[in-house]
Amino acid sequence: MTPGRTRAAGRLRATHATVAAMSILLALNACGEADSSGDRVAQPRATPPGWTVHSDDERGYRIAHPASWHRAARPVIPLTEPREIISLSTFPARYRPTNCTAFAGSAREEIGTHDVFLSILERGSDPSRQEWPDFPPRPVHFRPTATRQAEPGCGDRPGTTSEWLPFTDSGRHLYALIAFGREVPTQTRHDTYEILDSLHLDPAAKPTWPSSG
Repeated sequence: MTPGRTRAAGRLRATHATVAAMSILLALNACGEADSSGDRVAQPRATPPGWTVHSDDERGYRIAHPASWHRAARPVIPLTEPREIISLSTFPARYRPTNCTAFAGSAREEIGTHDVFLSILERGSDPSRQEWPDFPPRPVHFRPTATRQAEPGCGDRPGTTSEWLPFTDSGRHLYALIAFGREVPTQTRHDTYEILDSLHLDPAAKPTWPSSG
């Protein structure tokens, strides 16, 4: 091979290596990285225009949501295990005693036709437990799953649907509870999953209370 062809081949190999490295970086940014336990750690995402960011250093999370949504000042699901870390909704959701406290009965009784209620709860710590089979790895993007139809026992109005999404992220085990009104606009549904996608957990922050088993 002539010197000219050798240099050209070298440049081509370098270009291929650069493209491969960029592809890996893009994949990591899109899908997150893994912590020391092998669990995927979702990376922070860009905040859409018109959204606000809420951070809680004590509980170790950051989440973004449309500025028009309401963040509950106190737990809407006042359980000791799992524990609510945040509740967001398109209406002012508040706790009051119902027969469905564990599934946000007070919020679901108030949800309107075009409203959404979203709550994220975290399981406690159990150092002796090596596997959590009911909590699959967090998806790259949250999407609709098998929905539950209206549950009158939780105060749901006709046409209301709900989703219960367990997942593992950063070595932490969580549930997302979503309740949709009968005629939620497509954009509002899309925003709901975007909110979940924006959730970023601090791998160093772990639950300080024990798991119930």
